[in-house]
Amino acid sequence: MKIEPRRADGFCARPPASLRLALVYGPDRGLARERAEALARAVVTDPADPFRLADLAPEAIAKDLALLADEAGAFAFGGGRRVVRVRDAGDGIAGAVENLLALGACDALVVIEAGELGARSALRKLAEGADAAAAIACYHDEGAGLARLIADALAEHGLEADAAASEELALSLGGDRLATRAEIAKLATYMGGSGRVGRADVEAVVGDAGQATLDEVAFAAGAGTQAALERALARAFGQGENEVAVLRAAIRHVMLLHLVMVRAGTGGLERALASLRPPPHFRVRDALLAQARLWSVARLGAALGLLLDAEIAVKTTGNPQRVIVRRALYDLARFARRS
Repeated sequence: MKIEPRRADGFCARPPASLRLALVYGPDRGLARERAEALARAVVTDPADPFRLADLAPEAIAKDLALLADEAGAFAFGGGRRVVRVRDAGDGIAGAVENLLALGACDALVVIEAGELGARSALRKLAEGADAAAAIACYHDEGAGLARLIADALAEHGLEADAAASEELALSLGGDRLATRAEIAKLATYMGGSGRVGRADVEAVVGDAGQATLDEVAFAAGAGTQAALERALARAFGQGENEVAVLRAAIRHVMLLHLVMVRAGTGGLERALASLRPPPHFRVRDALLAQARLWSVARLGAALGLLLDAEIAVKTTGNPQRVIVRRALYDLARFARRS
């Protein structure tokens, strides 16, 4: 069965007794991990109990299609229902999951974590199509949901944020649920206890590294340096940045270059850079100037269209989002090299 997003957290906290397998998947790996742990705690209160909680590697399951069913059918020493965890799974274990579901009732709850799975994913289809299984999509927090998450996380630390701080937090966070909670915890430590958080507090603590990495992605793509782009993308995704945030950083960069080139038509590049408000930081000014010399207004317009099309594709097509982002940014880097 397919669990609607608005029901997901409640379902994971109180899964039905008939549930035998739960697949938590999606671009927000932190949220997937949080929900997988909630499912496990609903069955086994002590996560350190080796008799009632087992971890299986997806590689081992793929090699032995009976392994998952055998582990799920084992009895716990001392009694009690067991949990079997599988992390970083993919369609390679679909055959083992099919075998497990075909056996019918088993006492254990199998909890599988995966990244993005397209609509054609065999693993996802199995979880959505079985009454004793659940497929739970984990998307990045945004909008009102992100605002509630931030407010609740702050309240857990005895904090509240004024409007400006809340806005700044919403802009900085949301790419990964666990990363969001970690940043809030860091902010709470900085505040030293209960109190009211202001924008200056947020700017002092939250999101600096993430924004720097996004800027690094954008500058590498705009310069056409593919090796640097690959390293920056790996860091961005490793830090939990979501695909839309990465694309928007590149879009902002291309729009800035476009503005510089338009203004350069009447007064030259140096004067165009000097006219920007706020002015570019001295550390990136020379890089911006060098990149502006690579591009023309027409080519930047084409690059902007490419990136906007990629954002639409990420949000609407159901295709692997990181593949779409990488392809768009590599195309942007090729545009720069051709220039």
